[in-house]
Amino acid sequence: MKRSEIMNMLGKERILGSFFALIVILLLVVAGPAQALEFTITDIPTTNKGDTLSYDIVVNVLDTEQLPLEDTTLIIRSRAGNFDEFRCMVFEDGSFSCTRQKGSDSAPLDPDSSIHITRNNVNGTFGYGYFSGGDLIFHVTWDTPVNLRPGEYGTKLIIESNDHVFSSDEKLFNIITPARPGDRFSIRARGTRSLVNGQELNSQNSLSLYYSNNQREQGQSTLELHGPRNQRLGIIMDNARLIDNSEDEIIIKYRGHGSYNRNNVNFREITIIVDKHTRLVDISGIGDINFQANDLAVTLMAP
Repeated sequence: MKRSEIMNMLGKERILGSFFALIVILLLVVAGPAQALEFTITDIPTTNKGDTLSYDIVVNVLDTEQLPLEDTTLIIRSRAGNFDEFRCMVFEDGSFSCTRQKGSDSAPLDPDSSIHITRNNVNGTFGYGYFSGGDLIFHVTWDTPVNLRPGEYGTKLIIESNDHVFSSDEKLFNIITPARPGDRFSIRARGTRSLVNGQELNSQNSLSLYYSNNQREQGQSTLELHGPRNQRLGIIMDNARLIDNSEDEIIIKYRGHGSYNRNNVNFREITIIVDKHTRLVDISGIGDINFQANDLAVTLMAP
C-alpha cells in the first residue's frame, strides 16, 4: 500500500474518531447531570385529618456536584379529585415560606403555617450558597388542616440547578376522616353499568356492604358483576379503611379477592363512593384485572 493511501486512511480514522467524540459530548450535554442527585422519601402513614404527620426527604448529592440552595420547593397536593395544593419555598439559610391554593390553579395564594420544615446536613459541605458531597435531609411536619378533603395526597421535592430541574418521585399517602365511636353502617345497592378490563358487562350488579370500626363486628362485604354469556366477576372484600363518612358521602377502601369467569383474581385496592344525596354508588378496583361499576342505586342504607 502506498504511503499516500496510508496517510489518507489515517486521516479518515482521525476525522471519524473526532466525529464520534463530538457526538458523545453532545449527548452528555443534552442529558445533563441526571445522576447528580438521588431522592428518597420515607413512608407516610395514613393520617386522620386534623392530626400531625411527619416524614423525611433525603437528597443524596454526589461529591462532584455542587447543589445551589436557593431554588428548592416542597409540594403537597390533593389527588382526591379536588384542587388543593401546598407549596413551600426553602431558602438558602434553611428558612421557608408556605402557601396554600385551594379550589383551582387560578385561586389566590394564601399564606400557610401548617407545614414546618427542618433542613439538616449529613456528611456534606456547605459553601457559599451551595451544598455538595453528602445527604441533605428535609424533615417535614404537617399539622393537617381539619378542612382537608379525605382521600389520596402526594408530596415531592423540586430543586432547580443551572437550568436543570431535579424532582423526586411523588410519594402517595392517605388522609382520612377520624372514625367515630360506634361508626357502623350497612349498604345494599343494585345497578347495570359495569366495565371489566375495558369490556362492558352491563347486566345485573349487586353490592352488599357492612362496615364497623370495631373489627370484632366486621361483617363480610361482597360485590357481583354479571354480563352476557354467563360472564361473572365475584369479589369478597376485606381490610376495610373508612376514608370519609360525612353528610355528603361515604368513601371506603378495601382489598379483595374472588373469581372472574372461574379464574382467581386479587385486588390491591377497591374504592367505593356513596353519594348520600343521590343515593348512587360508584365502585372501582385495581389488581389482576381492573373494573368499575357506576350508578348502583342504594336499596338499603342503615342506620
